[in-house]
Order: sequence, then C-alpha cells, then structure tokens
Amino acid sequence: MKLSTFESERQLAELLVVTLKKSISPDAMTHRRQVLSAARITRVLEQAFRLATESQKNVERGWLRRIVLIHKFRWGMVDAGYPKDFVDIAVEGLIVELNKVAKRPSGGN
Repeated sequence: MKLSTFESERQLAELLVVTLKKSISPDAMTHRRQVLSAARITRVLEQAFRLATESQKNVERGWLRRIVLIHKFRWGMVDAGYPKDFVDIAVEGLIVELNKVAKRPSGGN
C-alpha cells in the first residue's frame, strides 16, 4: 500500500498563500496595516477560503488531509513574511471554513 504524499494539500496551501499575496502583500500587513480596511482584509481572506472550500467539495478531505493543508498554509504564510497575528487569524478562519464543509451532509443542501 502506497502512503499518500498529500501533494494536493501542499499545492492548495501554496495557491492560498499566492492568492493572499496578490491582494495583500506581507509588507502591507507588516508596515501599512493601518491603511487597509478590515472589510478589504476580510474579503481577501474569504476569497482564499472559498478556493479551499470549493476544492474540498471536489476532493473529500478527512481530518488528516485538513490538518496537512492547514499546517502547510500556516507555514507558507510565515515563510512569505506575514505577521504572526495575521497568520493566526487567517489559519483560524481556514479551520472554521473547512470544518463547515466537512460537517455538511453529502448529497444534500
């Protein structure tokens, strides 16, 4: 039996970080956060989370795959240079969104 390499989770985590970097740079979050509106930051995070939840609808992720995705997302954001408090908020939001999708009954609305 071949063990999974979790490649799809690694790729999705990288995509989420790239999506965030395109809209809000790590430099902006570190040095110019005061000029960014909370609504804009929320929209950008929701856009990234939507990518993750849409992916999860297509590829069923158990708890281990969700943990790998969250871990890779966290360290991708840290490596990109985002401040710790922003990383913590983004990771918490991703956990909430992934758990919402995971708890939905399959085949229903």
